[in-house]
Amino acid sequence: MAEGTGAGDDDRATVTVPREGGDGDDPGGVAAEAGADGPSAGEPDADARAERRQGRFALGITLLPLLLGALVVVFQTHGSYHPTGDHALIELQARDVGVHPVLVGLYSREDWAHPGPAFAYLSAPVYRLLGEATVSLDLVALLINGGALAGMALIARRLAGTPVMLITLLAEAFLMRTLGTEFLRDPWNPYVTVLPYGLMVFLTWAMLCRQLWALPVGVGVATYLAQTHVGFVALAMPLLALGAAGLVWGVWRERDADGDDAVSGRDERRRKLARALAGSAALFGLLWIPTVIDALGSGPSNLGNIVRFFRDGSDGGHTLREAWGAVTGQFAIPPEWLIDSNGQSWTGEDIHMYSPPAPVLLVLVALAAVVVWRRRGEAGRGLVIALTATISLGILGIARTVGGAWYYRLRWLWIAPAVAFVLVAWALWIVVTRRWPERGGRVLTGLSLAILVVLSGVNSYTAVATDTVMDADSDVVAALMPDILEEIDGHDEGVIVVNDMFGVGAWYSRGIVLELERLGHDVRVATDQRHVFADRFVWDGEPVAVELAVVRDEFIEETGANPRMRQIARWTSVTRQDLARAEREQAELDAEYEAGRLGDVEYFLSSPRIDLYAHDLATYYEVRVYVNEAGTGVGG
Repeated sequence: MAEGTGAGDDDRATVTVPREGGDGDDPGGVAAEAGADGPSAGEPDADARAERRQGRFALGITLLPLLLGALVVVFQTHGSYHPTGDHALIELQARDVGVHPVLVGLYSREDWAHPGPAFAYLSAPVYRLLGEATVSLDLVALLINGGALAGMALIARRLAGTPVMLITLLAEAFLMRTLGTEFLRDPWNPYVTVLPYGLMVFLTWAMLCRQLWALPVGVGVATYLAQTHVGFVALAMPLLALGAAGLVWGVWRERDADGDDAVSGRDERRRKLARALAGSAALFGLLWIPTVIDALGSGPSNLGNIVRFFRDGSDGGHTLREAWGAVTGQFAIPPEWLIDSNGQSWTGEDIHMYSPPAPVLLVLVALAAVVVWRRRGEAGRGLVIALTATISLGILGIARTVGGAWYYRLRWLWIAPAVAFVLVAWALWIVVTRRWPERGGRVLTGLSLAILVVLSGVNSYTAVATDTVMDADSDVVAALMPDILEEIDGHDEGVIVVNDMFGVGAWYSRGIVLELERLGHDVRVATDQRHVFADRFVWDGEPVAVELAVVRDEFIEETGANPRMRQIARWTSVTRQDLARAEREQAELDAEYEAGRLGDVEYFLSSPRIDLYAHDLATYYEVRVYVNEAGTGVGG
């Protein structure tokens, strides 16, 4: 045992801090166990200043692509971006904050939305500050992701020193390269929760290392995750509970040095813990007030519908074998989080669920865990425990997923291997610096900074040069709106109803609702969209001025044949010849399938309609908007 100096953490200055396994050749280990912000007290000031400069430089170049991405969003798309699908619903919620009640999160499925409006409340101030510009939500996503990246790096530095901060930044830069620029600026809830989930893992690490400040911050991050996407209730909340339990246990078992002053220091530390627990509990209650209000309201609550869905869901969950494959498949060679080479199966689910590879990299992770656990004391043990919990919770979370475990919402699976990269690289750093104490650290630091510079260059280029699906879908709405506005011009009596014909045109109809609402029109949606939009948008028998029907792709032919439907707007990325050829080839494929010469998978993958989507980045290849001449307002 050794008495901590308390550098950088005056809460722990008078208690004995265990740091078994620490050694003098790695300042990070001493800093972690002493609770210090930087190198050990015995290092020359010049070296300490150099480390701080290296850390700031590394953090700056890692975050540079996000800054460039923000500039691109502001200067290239400002005033010309028109969100669609869920993105339109996200902005509608941000618009309602402070004006209309917002008690639940983004619509998910059937009759329920995600548990709470945390993202809407976070984004609303920025949205108002920037004049309700649509691109402000992309900026919010960049701010959240940048904050998560910076938070992970700074926690690593506080707990384990500058070397582990550099390693963490390397993992983040690799992850940013794989995720891509569109992902990082996307405010969609399956995406804008991934990097904050990584921050939650690091906050758990900090709590296990007795950092009192990490508890209220962890409450905030875990609440944001759980409210924004229901899947994180089973992922983030148990991490918060684990971290809080580890914090209480660790602080309560701290040993005193000799003397009355030490005893009073222990008591003061416990009083601070009690205040942190009380404050965190109060914060937790405050953040969940909207969800509680909705749950106590009249009628079936959103929370009740969520519980019923997961308790009685007819689709069922997944086997532990499938969940094991999805999670441990990230530790196969080559690692997906570094190259994104595996992707989804033909069903849309993670390919590892049904074809699990051998997780050979877990052997390397286990060896690294032994090294770090033995050589870096509390900080090492905390990271190993946090990573083990993350992997275990991932398996349980996928096993409890009702319905398809769709690949697009499983990017959080990449967090565990990224954290494992930190663990393995930390162990390597320990081994190298023990073997070559004079030069090992300098060489590894220089190599890390060089790789970060290269990755920053790659990520910066993609941030500036990448064309995105979001922008392509925006162009579709921009092309449709002039004809829509011309049609409704002069209709002052009654509401404008936007009907997506039982969901087939929902991707673009939601964007049209947003545009009309932004322009001040009294817009409504059909009654079958009651669980998608806020109640104020649902048609409730008001006189109808114009009813628009939005249809896309293969659903157009049937709608266009209805004599009550008059087409007013059209966008397409294909020619009539493309459509005719696809229909002809599809008929031939159908004949082969019906004759039993094709299996289900081959039939699905051979569809010529798939090629129609390759002409443009937009999500669909054709959209048409009709006026329902019957004007019923109910989609009749």
